[in-house]
Amino acid sequence: MAAFFGETRVLRRTERSTAQDEYSIDDSGPGYDPSAESVVRVARRGKPGRVEPVFVTGERPQPGRPLREEYARMLTSHPQFARTAVNLLWSEMFGVGIVDPPLEFDLDRLDPADPPSEPWALQPTHPELLEELAQYFRDHDHSFKSILRLIARSSAYQLSSSFPGEWDAAYAPYYARRFARRLKAEEVYDSIVGATNLFVEIPIPGTDRRVRHAHDVYAPDDFRGNDLKELHFFLEAFGQTNREYSERSNEGEITQAVLLMNSPFVLGRVKAAEGSYLAGLLADEDLDDDTRITRLYQRFLIRNPTEAELAGARSVVAGNMATPSAGWEDLQWLLLNTVEFVHNY
Repeated sequence: MAAFFGETRVLRRTERSTAQDEYSIDDSGPGYDPSAESVVRVARRGKPGRVEPVFVTGERPQPGRPLREEYARMLTSHPQFARTAVNLLWSEMFGVGIVDPPLEFDLDRLDPADPPSEPWALQPTHPELLEELAQYFRDHDHSFKSILRLIARSSAYQLSSSFPGEWDAAYAPYYARRFARRLKAEEVYDSIVGATNLFVEIPIPGTDRRVRHAHDVYAPDDFRGNDLKELHFFLEAFGQTNREYSERSNEGEITQAVLLMNSPFVLGRVKAAEGSYLAGLLADEDLDDDTRITRLYQRFLIRNPTEAELAGARSVVAGNMATPSAGWEDLQWLLLNTVEFVHNY
């Protein structure tokens, strides 16, 4: 399999003025030699000589065709490629895969027409659904937009996380309700700056671009500048991945709660600073306090407050008169620190 990339060369040039690496790629290399020197730490110990590429199924590339293109053709034509792709997307959308964990497929336990011997069971919770989604993905030229649109329009995805009646754990495999999940690191960050309308300009190293959202940066390391260390720590605490040294995690930790309550980033966002959503609400003299409270609930939690919440919010607003906006800032802080704010319901 490695031999498919044996002719591929990655040529790196460093621009001294910016210390940025630039890369060019071509396919003029000598081929894969298992005895040649390696740039990774583990030395190669194979026999000398060029190894010809063979796909995992035993298929060989067509003569004269570019090896990387042949590899892509074989990979995408393999039935497991579509299954794995749609299962990963399903897992992202629902929080649990049809095969879960989503990267631990057992190819001998997928076919309901040829089930495994006892005590093994079929691995997919819904094998027919998995195959239908995979075929749809193939039929639509492996379009991510197409398959995501199909999943988002399904009745399973559009269910509420609340369940009318007594919930039984046995209902879970049937997607009888939506499963709440904690927002990912970038989603938490973008939700905070989006709700408050107080953004941090994030420079992209080596360019003149500046972005406002974590989803728009080129890499997690874009947050590692001296002025952004606090944001980098915030995102890492919420499980942001970095391919160099960490995997993504969506687990909860006490550090996350501490940061939501006390980090300079959060405390700065809840202020009624110029240009903030809160400053605009307070400046609109046509709005009464109940309307302002309702607008904040809609902004932060995407719903209206209950009567009890409305009464509690009035008390919070009136309870801190240190400045005209202090009580409102407290309310924003409370909304941002609800479990509901950092979860997708």
